[in-house]
Amino acid sequence: MKILNEVEQYEIAKKEEEEEKRKLEEEMKQMEQENLEKEKEEEKVEEQKEQKKVQKSSSKTKKTKAEEIVTVDPTVKETVKLEAMQLFDSEWYGMEELFAQGCKKVFRTLREHRIILLEYLDRIKQEFIKFLLIKDDRQQHVSQFQQEFNEIDNEMRSNAEIKEEEHLRAEQLKEKLINICETRKKQAEDKIQEFKVDPFEKRPFLVDS
Repeated sequence: MKILNEVEQYEIAKKEEEEEKRKLEEEMKQMEQENLEKEKEEEKVEEQKEQKKVQKSSSKTKKTKAEEIVTVDPTVKETVKLEAMQLFDSEWYGMEELFAQGCKKVFRTLREHRIILLEYLDRIKQEFIKFLLIKDDRQQHVSQFQQEFNEIDNEMRSNAEIKEEEHLRAEQLKEKLINICETRKKQAEDKIQEFKVDPFEKRPFLVDS
């Protein structure tokens, strides 16, 4: 029985602690809500003050503008309007003239550079065609090898020494042809690089003043 009583007392104490915690949390929430409401009220008051200031300033400016309009002489207003219209008219025609002249200069420069570019491309095309039509001596080496091979008698071709010699000559011909192709490739790459660094690319596209 004593043990049960102690257990019940412990549970009661625990419930009381939880109840106190809950009450504290509720009090904290109420305090936070009250603070938020106070802040909102202060913000509203400040906004109302600012709105009043803006209204006062706008009313003052309106009054000054109205006073200025009232004090202006109508004849002066007409003369100012005429002068402003004449000024804007002359300025507008001047702007149109400058715009038209600038467009003409730009289009003329574009035509000139287009012509220069087409001439440049045609020159490169002709030079590259000439480069491709340059003959090399590959066919001469092949024809010479074929002629020397045909000069050997059919009976001698089955000889082992002759076969070895012909195989050696075929390897030499292959090396010659490979060397010729490599040099040709190197020449083509040099030619392409020459086209890439052509001074035409460094010419500035300027509009004449």
